[in-house]
Amino acid sequence: MVNMSEISQYTPLDIGRIASLPGRKLLGLFLEVENKPGVLAKISRVLADMHINILYVTITTPVREVKPTVPILMFVDITNSVASVKDIVESLSSLDIVRKVQVSKPIWDGVLADVYHFPIVVDEVRAIIIVLPVLEGLIAVIQRHEGLRALLWYQGLEVGIRVTRMYRTLYSVKTLRDLLKLFQVRALSMGWARVEIIKVDEVTGTVVLRMYDNWECSIIKSWGPKDKPQNTFIRGLIAGMLKEFYGVDYEVIETKCIAKGDPYCELHARPRIPKVMSR
Repeated sequence: MVNMSEISQYTPLDIGRIASLPGRKLLGLFLEVENKPGVLAKISRVLADMHINILYVTITTPVREVKPTVPILMFVDITNSVASVKDIVESLSSLDIVRKVQVSKPIWDGVLADVYHFPIVVDEVRAIIIVLPVLEGLIAVIQRHEGLRALLWYQGLEVGIRVTRMYRTLYSVKTLRDLLKLFQVRALSMGWARVEIIKVDEVTGTVVLRMYDNWECSIIKSWGPKDKPQNTFIRGLIAGMLKEFYGVDYEVIETKCIAKGDPYCELHARPRIPKVMSR
């Protein structure tokens, strides 16, 4: 298990699958290739020999099985190449590891998009990408009206319950510590937050988490109140996860929050009726 505190620097991951380079000649290549070592090296060599620069690559491989072929999407810059699109397709098609080659051209000058992948899935469950301005539009009205904020908490509660059920089905999660470790890496991989697990007591069921740059308060801190913590959906989510895991109601108290100037959001979770847990 990677210790998140040991990672000194994180690198943003752009998953928009759109390239915008006005003035450059771009081309999309969608290939079906054999699933074996050396495939990318062979393809890269062919493109390099034609003075074609690879800008972006995504390989869609199932995480729960090994298939004989896999699809590869490439955005390439052919500005400095004398090869025609036909030449590129023929050269790649001649490789013994390539089964099929399709091309897509820019939708307008210098703007190329992935038109091949749909829907987006995470662990074979359909997903959608929502950027922060859209999320802000979805929750701003609720956050700005105190009487509606309970709705966000209950939405988070239901999400937490469903997420924990999914974790059990997909990953056979059995302990509280494993549940939180999985939440930690999934929150990071999905861009929700960087989570640090401060305390886990599997006897009493109490948990303390620190969340850096979590999406909810990243939205609110630019326009929301500064006098108190602002996590509502996230508190509900954690309460839902723990409720589903232990079968008892939870309260989640936020003691620090980036929306009011703290370096992180700190959340303390405990059963509403303290007791010794059986799991």
